[in-house]
Amino acid sequence: MSACSAVGIAAAAFNGTMLIWNVGFLRSESIAKYNRNLFSVEGQVAVLLWASAYAAAAVDAQSSSSCGGSTIWLIFAVEKMWYFYTWIRWNQNNDGIKLVKLALQSHDKLDVLAPLFHTLYGICDLTFGIMFAWLWLS
Repeated sequence: MSACSAVGIAAAAFNGTMLIWNVGFLRSESIAKYNRNLFSVEGQVAVLLWASAYAAAAVDAQSSSSCGGSTIWLIFAVEKMWYFYTWIRWNQNNDGIKLVKLALQSHDKLDVLAPLFHTLYGICDLTFGIMFAWLWLS
């Protein structure tokens, strides 16, 4: 498996975890309430559509003799940096750890998923943004 395929599949899997965070869309409103502009129900569907784009690029890279340098990796890097930027802004205006601690006091332990998602997702987006940029530059 090429580096491009591995990164594409890993990024698709990461974005696919949206179905865990929102419990198969049963708790999509919980995710949305912390950032309605970016993670409305439609925004959560878009995260899954991006996952399919990463997977498609991984499949294409597998059948190509050279995977690096393709502009698609640059587009993916820019997209991930956008999500990272919005995550930084969200964290400047919200205390994610406090929200997680409050959710842990709930009788429904699944209440912790939404604030935990918003507290953590940007770290992975930054990581994949860097990897996508590296693929584009290689």
